Amino acid sequence: MVKCARARISTFQQLMVAYAIPRYAAMRIQRELRNRRMIRNVPGVGFVVGVPTGPLPPPRVSAQDRITQIATELAEMIRTGKIPPHERVATQRRLMTEHGISRATAGGILSRLVAKGLAYEIPYLGTLASPRHLWPPKGTSLALSPIPADHVRKSRVVQARNEAAPGRVR
Repeated sequence: MVKCARARISTFQQLMVAYAIPRYAAMRIQRELRNRRMIRNVPGVGFVVGVPTGPLPPPRVSAQDRITQIATELAEMIRTGKIPPHERVATQRRLMTEHGISRATAGGILSRLVAKGLAYEIPYLGTLASPRHLWPPKGTSLALSPIPADHVRKSRVVQARNEAAPGRVR
């Protein structure tokens, strides 16, 4: 945990009222102090003066990395038989409470298992473990596949224009 002197500085609104300045000026003052490393933001406290005195907290893991990590754990449980075929893998709510993740992240985990063939979904029943003959090969990664280098996504507007006037190139 990072310790600090906790000498709090004024919020935007307090600066605006105390010095009769517009919001933009108050924001610019805080930004400039932050850029000069004179103040920093402490979660739950606000902006404080000084540098941290304790060890820095570990960096946050991205949502995609967290999805891959938890999906790999569930895949291993399916492969080892802890979750037998045709049994419920997990619910979004259970994943949320056990791992402290959002509903979108929990849905991403279950979708990743379905996309890789380790599970299947039945509406109103949930996500169930697939039978062994439908599993991907043992070394299959649950990480996202990279986008091919030659892939260029066109907007729907450009596609509609090209379909409306096929001889015309944009």
